[in-house]
Order: sequence, then C-alpha cells, then structure tokens
Amino acid sequence: RLIITTDEVFIPLFGLPPETLSDLIKELEYVLSRRHGILNRLHEEREAKDLFCLKKMNSNDSADEEEDEEEEILPFELRVFEVALGRVVANFKNEIVDLDERCHPALEALTQRVDKVTLDHVRLLKNKHSTLTKKVEAVVEELERIMDDDDDM
Repeated sequence: RLIITTDEVFIPLFGLPPETLSDLIKELEYVLSRRHGILNRLHEEREAKDLFCLKKMNSNDSADEEEDEEEEILPFELRVFEVALGRVVANFKNEIVDLDERCHPALEALTQRVDKVTLDHVRLLKNKHSTLTKKVEAVVEELERIMDDDDDM
C-alpha cells in the first residue's frame, strides 16, 4: 500500500521485506529522476523556442513556425501508480511461476501413488492457489473501481 499525492509518495515501512522495499524505492527513484530530466529538457526547449520566436518577430521574419511534438509526460501520481502496479504484477507473476513449478511435481507424484502425505501436499498447493486467486481478484476489482470512479481521476 502506498499513499500517493500530486507530488509525494508515502511508503509504509511495515509489511514489505527489506529487499522488496529497497527495490521499489530504487525503481521509483530511477523513474522519477528520468521523468524530472525529461521535464527539464522540455522546459529548456520551450524557453529556447520562445527566445527564437522573439528574435524572429524582431527581425520581421515571416517563416512558418514548426510545431514540436512533445512526448506525453504522465503526472507524478500516475507515474508512481504505474511503477507500483508494475511491482504488484511482477510479484504476482513470480508467485504464479513458483506455484506452477511446485504443482507439477506434486501432481505427478499423486498420479504415481495416492497417500496422505501426497494428498496433503496437493491440498496445501490448492490452498495457496486459492489465496493467490483471491489476491489477484481483489486487485482487479480495485482497479475497476478506480477506473469507474470519475472523482478519482
């Protein structure tokens, strides 16, 4: 969970392993510093273009003005949300791959022999699958709620 404002992001220090928290912070720093650099470059280009236009007007040059196609820059809060959502999706993907790698041998063992230990292992994996499915559904529902709520935009 993150608290995202128009110019700040608050990251609670509880609930995340230190390496995950560190990776998230590094990714946010990278993306936001890159965004800041692009914004600075666009601002400098705009100032140079304005200065050029002033010189053109002073010299009575009537050449057509070229339109700059500016790269669309997402607002701060959407860029942070994009990074956070990317991390959530990557974590889900890692959990799915891990669960898949553990399920195949368990199901193969179940086809070889049916005993209490094998059945318990498969039941445990099924419970993990159900938990993961509920987490994914919760994220999807929240995203749908955000997309449907025009006040949040």
